[in-house]
Amino acid sequence: MASGSADGVCRLWNLTDIAREKWEEPESHVSIRSAILVHTMYSGERNKDVTAASWSPDGACLATGCYDGIVRLWDNMGAPERILAEHQGPVFSVKWNKAGTLILTAGHDTRTLVWDAQSGELKMSAKNHSLPIMDVDWLDNDTFATCSADKSIVVQHVSDNTVKTLLGHTSEVNIVSWSPDGAYLASCSDDHTAKIWTIADGLLHDLTKHSKEVYAMRWAPVHANKPLLLCTASFDGTAKIWNGTQGTLVHTLARHNQPLYSIAPSPDANYVAVGTLGGHVSIWKISDGSLYREFKGTGDTYDVSWSSDGTLLSSCFSSGTIRVVDPAL
Repeated sequence: MASGSADGVCRLWNLTDIAREKWEEPESHVSIRSAILVHTMYSGERNKDVTAASWSPDGACLATGCYDGIVRLWDNMGAPERILAEHQGPVFSVKWNKAGTLILTAGHDTRTLVWDAQSGELKMSAKNHSLPIMDVDWLDNDTFATCSADKSIVVQHVSDNTVKTLLGHTSEVNIVSWSPDGAYLASCSDDHTAKIWTIADGLLHDLTKHSKEVYAMRWAPVHANKPLLLCTASFDGTAKIWNGTQGTLVHTLARHNQPLYSIAPSPDANYVAVGTLGGHVSIWKISDGSLYREFKGTGDTYDVSWSSDGTLLSSCFSSGTIRVVDPAL
């Protein structure tokens, strides 16, 4: 597991070293073996915020994006491997393609850069947006989507630079995400909506049930006999689960009045974890929308994430703490 921080440090945590923490408030802190990845500034000024962290598909390399505009590559023990210095401002999103051969980066300078993961060579530089790029996501090894504060979404191919622009949002677009089968592209925005698109036909579904900014969004993994589901979280204090194929609302999950900042469906698509700016973390059953478990951390909840087998849930907080729990305990 990797976590970034405003202190200019990214930390690698070895979860195999921890005893599984019970869901109840622990009596003492859990000790986890970690590596500290310091993002040192060349100018001598203080370290800048680490804004993005993304593992290669094989888990051998971690790419981090930083507020100093530099992308850094590290091995899985935390040793530095390469520096990718081209952006002229904060990097907001870093993603590997499916094969792990290319790294996609974007941020405040409105440029999308594609790097050769092995050599560090800059393969492509694109400027398709007029304002900062907030998020990127790969469809496959050649096609990716970007979204921006300029209200637009762009789908681009590396091989031939073909570009398609999707318009429909009326405010900053925060996240873009391809569905597990690659058939749909979802987006969410400060305009209080999430939207589902296809490359061929453009806007397919307009999801308008939130009353404030939609800041977090994730597709649930696809399993046999389960519908395609999209999970959204909003500053209106609610999370919603949608049928991604039909565009219909399945459940509204409401527990606290604080804005929701993060959301993560479990790998088996049976649960969804939600984090609030008030430090609450709750798990809901996707089948009936009922509350399953809940705890409160210190500070605001910045992110929630499941382990690949779904047995552990990690949450990171503005207090600089990370909590890893086993929801079954």
